[in-house]
Amino acid sequence: MRGKTLVYLQELQPRETVQTDLEGFGAGAKDYDIRVENRRTGAGVRQTGDRPMSKLHLWSIRTTVCPEAFIDLRIEPGNESSWRIRYEFYDVPRFAQHSSVTIELLQDVEVTQESPVHLSRGKLYLDDRNAKPFRLRQAQRFVMIRKGSEGSCRIRFEDTEYGLSSCPWMEGFTDHQTDIFRVVAGK
Repeated sequence: MRGKTLVYLQELQPRETVQTDLEGFGAGAKDYDIRVENRRTGAGVRQTGDRPMSKLHLWSIRTTVCPEAFIDLRIEPGNESSWRIRYEFYDVPRFAQHSSVTIELLQDVEVTQESPVHLSRGKLYLDDRNAKPFRLRQAQRFVMIRKGSEGSCRIRFEDTEYGLSSCPWMEGFTDHQTDIFRVVAGK
């Protein structure tokens, strides 16, 4: 687990499976927000529901990942109940290990030295203690010049390179913050 993200460190082999119950979601329907993304194929699916999850089970084989969300229903005999589950299919950016990618900002972003327990949306975290914090402005662009390990990367902004400990537009993150960071070009 990487934060709220389950990441496969290696491809499952034939006859290998993964099966587990996942915890950490809240009692509200807003936590019923599950994404499965495949960076190799560029495909993603988001599953949301209008009821809180009571249980989240994950089952996987080499070719399939199945998050199974459960909800509690209490329906008296003769009564009816309804709920809604929505599936949204989308394209996921694909990055090669050493490819450069241009990112455009859709809002201002603070680039900070903080080392939070939980990452905040709309913030980037410097991994170099000597780098000075700064602010990126809406409509500015920077280039991710190299992917690192564990979701980190190296960027170039205004002729200066910075190491970031968390690059949410990359694979391994459940929230790519596409309302904040827009991938506009890759080489």
